[in-house]
Amino acid sequence: MSVRHGVAYGLAVLLGACGACEDGGGRFFEPEQFGTYVFDPAPDIVVPPILDFGEVGIGTRARRDLEIGNVGREPLIVDAISTSHPAFTVSTMPLDTEAILFRESRRLDVDFIAADRDPVHELLRIDSNDPDEGVVNVILLANRNQPCAGSFEVGQPLWQVHTGEGPACWPSRSASHGDVAEYQYADVPPADDPGWVMEPDRHISFERRSSLCGTDCACRGGGDFTYFQAFVYVPDGARVRRYGVDIHDVDDGARVSVFNDRYPDGVTDPDSYARIPGGSSANLAPYLDRGMNRVVITHIDDCCSISRIRNVVVTVDGEELEGCAN
Repeated sequence: MSVRHGVAYGLAVLLGACGACEDGGGRFFEPEQFGTYVFDPAPDIVVPPILDFGEVGIGTRARRDLEIGNVGREPLIVDAISTSHPAFTVSTMPLDTEAILFRESRRLDVDFIAADRDPVHELLRIDSNDPDEGVVNVILLANRNQPCAGSFEVGQPLWQVHTGEGPACWPSRSASHGDVAEYQYADVPPADDPGWVMEPDRHISFERRSSLCGTDCACRGGGDFTYFQAFVYVPDGARVRRYGVDIHDVDDGARVSVFNDRYPDGVTDPDSYARIPGGSSANLAPYLDRGMNRVVITHIDDCCSISRIRNVVVTVDGEELEGCAN
């Protein structure tokens, strides 16, 4: 295996899990024919999306562990690792002599020596025999005082959208459009639910005819939820005074929630609720945590007319967020 320096570019860093692949006895399924589908026994690489070196002084060396795992059935072979800047070096000795077997991993040392105190935003590229992700990237951050956002894929949009479970009637009518009480019927999908798809517009531009039309639900007596999620990474050195998710146009209502290690079940600021005909503006900085944060907008359509949420802008201290992988 070779280690080389060059411009790191490429595809998605996708995390996977195989807990659902086990049967009740704790054994993994063997490849087996089910109709026209056969379980793929190929290698499946798992890496962290980001390595954050924090604040690093000039001439100082900082080190982070990079864990490369295999959740596929066949051995994973790492062919090459390269970084986009020579200030980063990778110790690849654990990968030189053997493949990574199923449910095994290897830890590598990634070192960074700072030449100055400028913010660093680079990429580490891993080439392997994973047939679906032959190239994956790990984002390398240091001396960053701003969060970054996105799906951690080069060129991908900020938001993902989930259409939910469709319209449903409620036991009673709410007091007003987008009333806070309506959200008790919401069921935010898990972050890795397969129903999430990319929302192409950076500021969210969602509008369609209400799915409540033609149902038995009275106006404000039922609703249809649509969900939007984005991921915000807060580096160790970030200083955030205001993290704003501003909604400028909504019909009938929306709320913004933050999920992280401090708030695993989510937290919603009272100022983040938006109701027709206006919007909302809330400072969510007090709820952010170091590391990964999941931001979810829950949009509610509660009457047969138009379902809409448009012009959602995310800013940090007045500036729009840049993508982590850009």
